[in-house]
Amino acid sequence: MAAKSLFEHLDGLTLKKEPWSDDPDFTKNYNQYMINRFIGMNDKFLGLIEELNMLKNISDEVHYNFLLTYLPKTKVYFKYISKEKVADINTLKILSDYFEVPISEAESYLPMIPRDLIEELIRMYDDPEIKKSKKRN
Repeated sequence: MAAKSLFEHLDGLTLKKEPWSDDPDFTKNYNQYMINRFIGMNDKFLGLIEELNMLKNISDEVHYNFLLTYLPKTKVYFKYISKEKVADINTLKILSDYFEVPISEAESYLPMIPRDLIEELIRMYDDPEIKKSKKRN
């Protein structure tokens, strides 16, 4: 039997409700931090993870059994929230031109600008008539 993956452990805690095992294949890849990180991505379980984080230096077995007890027996999707993609250079150039700032500063504006406004600016700057008038200025 191969070592369990992170996602197999998450399924074991929720859908399958598997008890803890001292088998090396079971324990090898168990990582409290990563388990907490994925479970904490689901708003319903944030309080549970906060409680668990207050327990310092607990064993993997205690950690697993705590979650096994308090997580529901159901298929749970833990959507991983990753860092937002960096915009392509063309989008950054358009924002830089529009706001008349360096590209590095335009990149810092991205999280504050609604996506529909960015799309509108891209369409506007892709318009050949606007490109001509920008070059004249």
